Amino acid sequence: MFTKEKEEPVTVENMALKQKREEYALEIRKQKTEIILNAKRLNLAKNSKKNHDLVESAEGKLSRQTKFAKMKEHGQLLKSALELNDTEKIHQQIQQLREVISYDEEIPFDEFISLGLKAPIQSIIDNYNDYDKLVVESLWIFTNITFVSNERLKQLVDADFCKSIFKCILHNNMAVLEHVYHSKVFSVSNTVYLGIVGISQHSVRF
Repeated sequence: MFTKEKEEPVTVENMALKQKREEYALEIRKQKTEIILNAKRLNLAKNSKKNHDLVESAEGKLSRQTKFAKMKEHGQLLKSALELNDTEKIHQQIQQLREVISYDEEIPFDEFISLGLKAPIQSIIDNYNDYDKLVVESLWIFTNITFVSNERLKQLVDADFCKSIFKCILHNNMAVLEHVYHSKVFSVSNTVYLGIVGISQHSVRF
């Protein structure tokens, strides 16, 4: 004979938690929608002075040279902001860096490694874990950068990298958890950390 499980009592606290989770989910959807709209706006603004140096073709792709230059510029500014411990400037630069990296389907993995961008971005996860926006931007960058072959990932993923990613599992922000659990960066870290061969090549890229 089966017994019916007791339903969770409806309390003010439970209702508040449920509403908060729904608000987080809605905010994530809004952010993703805004990203898509921004990309479309950039394509429509190809002739503007602000964006003319970002656009190379009708498809809205950046040349590797332009992307490298932009990554170098924002990477240097990010490192300077970290030295000053200026969270506002850190957020501004890491957001712009993420936009350049994620601008099109070309994954600038080699440029990312050669510019030494892993260390400063990983340090944000380690040292600014209470700043949700900074952690989300950092994870977002790592999510897109890890969307390459497993052989190339050996240049990026090590024990310290895995520990930094695993710290985010206990985060209390839904947007952070969304990026951790629904991206290749977590599966890559988990696989490397456990020493298992055969990282999944099929992951969602944000």
